[in-house]
Amino acid sequence: MNPVSWIIQMPPQIMLVLALFTFLAIALFRSKHERHFIVFMVRSSFGLRLIKWIAVKYRRHWEFLSDASVIVAFGGFGGWYLSSHGQTRNLRISVFAFLMLILPLSLALGDSYAAALAFSLFPISHLLLSRKVPALDFAVSSAVIALGYSLVFTPHFSIFMGMFGLPAVMLFVLLSHGMDILFARTDLPGISPMIPSSKDGNVGVAFPGYDIFIPWWHALFALFVTLVVHEGAHGIMVKCAGVKLKSTGLLTVFSVPIGAFVEPDEAELESKKSIRKMRVFSAGPFANFMVGVFAGIILVLATASAGNYLVSDGMAVLEVMDGYPAKGSIDEGAVIKSIDGIETGNWEQYNMAAKDLYPGQDVLVETSMGNASITLAARPDDPERGYLGVILSENIQLGPHSGPVSYPMLAFFSDSLFWIFFFNVNIGLVNLLPVVPFDGGRMFRELLLTFRMSQANVDRLIYAMVSMTLIMFLINTIPLFRMLYNLAVSLV
Repeated sequence: MNPVSWIIQMPPQIMLVLALFTFLAIALFRSKHERHFIVFMVRSSFGLRLIKWIAVKYRRHWEFLSDASVIVAFGGFGGWYLSSHGQTRNLRISVFAFLMLILPLSLALGDSYAAALAFSLFPISHLLLSRKVPALDFAVSSAVIALGYSLVFTPHFSIFMGMFGLPAVMLFVLLSHGMDILFARTDLPGISPMIPSSKDGNVGVAFPGYDIFIPWWHALFALFVTLVVHEGAHGIMVKCAGVKLKSTGLLTVFSVPIGAFVEPDEAELESKKSIRKMRVFSAGPFANFMVGVFAGIILVLATASAGNYLVSDGMAVLEVMDGYPAKGSIDEGAVIKSIDGIETGNWEQYNMAAKDLYPGQDVLVETSMGNASITLAARPDDPERGYLGVILSENIQLGPHSGPVSYPMLAFFSDSLFWIFFFNVNIGLVNLLPVVPFDGGRMFRELLLTFRMSQANVDRLIYAMVSMTLIMFLINTIPLFRMLYNLAVSLV
């Protein structure tokens, strides 16, 4: 297939989106916005007054949250940093807050050992953290954070995360996945860009190499929330630090938004104390985590409460398998209501109806699209049982007590919460990588300077970290280059 034929065969929705972005790109090239080859910085004054008002009104709250985010990001070394810069009070409150979360969570999970350890750490942490000794604060912070992670991960991995924090874990994951790629243990990319795509006639975005498709309205809304939260938090801490905020804006490649920014007076920011700069850098990723966790909690609560209003009225046919009896008799999208008069309203009823079926048996299948008489085949995994050859799922609908809420409305709400969670958590994690231009790179620099290292040694470590991370990035994108090569070959 040649490139012209490939473009002609594109879905009309994709062609419309490409035409829109092409028009916007031409407008940007003709505008006076700052341009670096194909990257544009679209500046504005939007939101500056609101950011200033929030920063002035809740300054102490934002400073505490930013200090807590340093511990979340760098674990025990974050505790060392706060102790070295005289933030013992915020450090102590943050550690107590972790323990207050760990104690009820461990009890809910039935981990009495973790609960007892969390309870014993309350007086111990109070005594040790009040000594203002960075080494002791490092040990206590590491222990508390490791205890929290141990509720989910293995003890050794929890200790590692407790001491070094999330950036070290992300580098470990990149290294591990990169080794799997080099030794041909996986063909999945460790890093995948978000690109325009379509699925079943819907326009959206996808990640090459992964079966992830996000409809465009969910992607735009989730990305908007993520960027506003991230850059808004940076802007608030810039004002809390007493630094002039010059502008807000969008960062685009051609006309495709790839990020947002708040633009402080960099010279003025650089002249501030390290703790003020650290708060500015850490605020964005932490705000993303907070919003992501909040969206996840609401999603879980909404899903749990929705169970009281949702009912299944049959088994929806997701796919009809080739070579099996249902092919040609039952259509995808149909809802199976009964088999030989036995209702199949949910999985339990369906299993009851299907448990005594055998190969060669003639059955009458009642569906939402009509009835079908089918002679059953043998199940691939159990030759003694009858098999239709369909992939099913409960056909969930809102029950009679759901009120004015429709099922599509509920589905849209839950999907939006999930993608807000997905974008915020992943972008927050990526931004903690200890390399420039990510926030984690600037945080890493301030952390290194805490250990009274010379500027030359700090620069060497930063360059080494950037080089190592870049190599891991390239290794993790090898499967993407293979996909591009295969695509190019198919177009020739």
